[in-house]
Amino acid sequence: MLRKSIILLSVAGIALSACTLQSPRNSAALEGISSVQDARALVQRGMTMDQVRAKLGAPSSSQSFNGQVTWAYTGGSGTIDVLSGFGLGPASINSRAIVITFNTSGRVSRVDYNETSL
Repeated sequence: MLRKSIILLSVAGIALSACTLQSPRNSAALEGISSVQDARALVQRGMTMDQVRAKLGAPSSSQSFNGQVTWAYTGGSGTIDVLSGFGLGPASINSRAIVITFNTSGRVSRVDYNETSL
């Protein structure tokens, strides 16, 4: 009985030892974009909110401050070992974001691209 429990715990530990994370929400919007130049070629200054939404879809998040609106399109992927929470296993996380700021007239005033790897 003890041997069976040990085997089951070992199998469960192996199965849970690595998890793959995906953030598919705006993966299509980020497809083919790997630099701020790519992002700015896709979304140009002066475009309207409707034009941006037609190209990229709905944003992952939206903020408004002093009449300006900022949309973020985010996505990412990674692998996390269960033991990484204890500092004992590998963790690899990559995230990407296009951040678009609209002026008070609702037109693109700024386009930024961020990529982070941990």
